[in-house]
Amino acid sequence: MHAFFQLSVRECPAGMCGLPNCRYTCPICKYGGVCEPASCTCICPSGYIGDLCETPHATNYFGKYGTIKCSDSADSCKDKIMCRPPPFGCSCAGGFYGLLCESICPTGKYGPDCRFDCDCPDAQCTYFSGCSGGCTNGMTGDTCDEYLAETPCPIGFYGTQCEFQCECLSSLTCDKVTGDCIAPDEIMDIVLVVDPPWTDMSSNPSVTLTFYSLKDSRTDEMTIALTDDPSVFVDVDVSSNGPFSSDSDIAPDSDDAANTNSIQVVVGTSSTAEQRVGPFTGTATLDGFVTTTTAWFRPNNAAINALVDVVRVSHGGFAKLSTDAEENANLRWKFNGEDLDFANGLPILTITKAYIEESGVYECFLNGDYDQKAHAYFRVVVRGCPGGLCGRPGCLERCPVCYNGGVCSADTCSCVCPGGFHGSQCDQAA
Repeated sequence: MHAFFQLSVRECPAGMCGLPNCRYTCPICKYGGVCEPASCTCICPSGYIGDLCETPHATNYFGKYGTIKCSDSADSCKDKIMCRPPPFGCSCAGGFYGLLCESICPTGKYGPDCRFDCDCPDAQCTYFSGCSGGCTNGMTGDTCDEYLAETPCPIGFYGTQCEFQCECLSSLTCDKVTGDCIAPDEIMDIVLVVDPPWTDMSSNPSVTLTFYSLKDSRTDEMTIALTDDPSVFVDVDVSSNGPFSSDSDIAPDSDDAANTNSIQVVVGTSSTAEQRVGPFTGTATLDGFVTTTTAWFRPNNAAINALVDVVRVSHGGFAKLSTDAEENANLRWKFNGEDLDFANGLPILTITKAYIEESGVYECFLNGDYDQKAHAYFRVVVRGCPGGLCGRPGCLERCPVCYNGGVCSADTCSCVCPGGFHGSQCDQAA
């Protein structure tokens, strides 16, 4: 005879959800409900229902919608242990406690396992639903589970009773009445153009990099940076040659000023390989909302080349970064500028289960030759949802069909179209 314990560990820090990054704020789950880390929804204890577990249902019913009954008699879920999916675990049904859930809550206590203290006179406290009068903290109703008109909703919810989830990116809140996002939630339409994409390393031609923020999302701030060189950092107000050679030029591009904000960088012929080849990142900011994209200039005579240089994979998916190199002990890999020592010697790098944190620029090069820039570059784009799904953080919506190479946005469930196509499904040629 010995003791048993169940230890349930949430995969996110307290109050946070939205795997794998855990960058969303959990809803406030009532009556002991627990925030599920992947979907940011509430797992309710037996006897309570609703998106926020806000409704005490009955002491003889259980299940997500309160449709399964222990028996017809009241309190018949007493003497039963109820186990929900992780990270909730097991508890007594609402109003009961004890190792065998054999007892009704004592005076002044309520809820599953009687974990809560009534903040009201004992005569107004019920063992199942708590206080029936004298509510505090901006709540009202017989069981203090209704919001007063002036009470703000938890972050991420709106409605007279905070019953609807905001359809905003990140954990930004929305208007309690209308649901309108208080901060912009559109993905700004930005384009980073490299011309020409291949750089002839022998003749040292000039190359041009133009970063556009399109008309519908004109930006407050734009910057371009060479990813592996922090000294190469320019913004839309620069009008000199910046960190490049003296025959270079950086200026706002005025060819189509009515429709875009843009920066044009002409890297002159006397610039070094480090300045002319490699990944550049463009960042646009609008009212605090940031959108970033990455592109690079490739050498035309690289010693190592990527077979497919842009690799798209859904969350949890499989990706393979293949080069034309043979297996060689001198092969090295970098990810966003950091060494990947585990991949030494490999001509192919495999990502067995992709997470958002693995998005970025990968490079494969020969040991000692990195500064020559004559090596393979990959950009890995990891969607924030599994294949075919969207609507982060829960990823519960189905993606639309995106034609002509369009990609379903994990955040907005809309198609992000390649150049030359537009429309809700990228089905119209520009």
